[in-house]
Amino acid sequence: MEKETQIALLKAGDRETIKTIYLENQQGFRLFAKRYTDDVEEIRNIYQDAILALVENAAKGKLDELQSTISTYLFAIGKYLIFKSNKISDRKVNLEADELEAIPWESYEEEANDEEIMELKSQFEKLGAKCKELLRLFYYQAKSMDEIYLQLGYVSKDVLKSTKSRCLKSLKESMKK
Repeated sequence: MEKETQIALLKAGDRETIKTIYLENQQGFRLFAKRYTDDVEEIRNIYQDAILALVENAAKGKLDELQSTISTYLFAIGKYLIFKSNKISDRKVNLEADELEAIPWESYEEEANDEEIMELKSQFEKLGAKCKELLRLFYYQAKSMDEIYLQLGYVSKDVLKSTKSRCLKSLKESMKK
C-alpha cells in the first residue's frame, strides 16, 4: 500500500491500517528498543504510545508532507519516548549517536559497535550549531520539514532541504575519514 494511502487511512482512523502498521513494525521496534532498556513491559508500553502518537499526528495532519517512511517516523516517536522515559527515571542514555545513522530501520539488522557510536557522536558534535539543531529536530524529535521551516525561520523549504542534505553529507564524509 502506498504511503499516501496509508496516511489517509490513518487520518480516518481505519483500524485495519493501524493494526497492519502495528504488526509490521512491532518486532523491529522491540529489537531496536532493547538497545536502551531490557524492560519488556516498558518497551511494549512505549510502542503502544508511539502508535497512538502516530495516529494522533496523522489525524492532526502532521503526516501530510511526511518525508520519511511511516516506519521511520514511528521509530523516531518511539525513540523520543524511550529517551523521555529514561530521562524521567534518571537513567542516562545518549541517543544522539545512533539517531543520525542513515541506515533505514527496516534493514537495521546488527547494532553498531561502541566505537562506531562514539565516533558518530564525536563527528556530530563537530558539526555547526545549525546543522546539529536541524538534524536533531528532524531525526530525533521527528519534526516535519514544515515544522522545522517555521521553527528555524529558513528562507524557503528548498533551502531547508538543501541544508539538511549538506549537513548529512558532511557528517557521512567525516565518518569516512
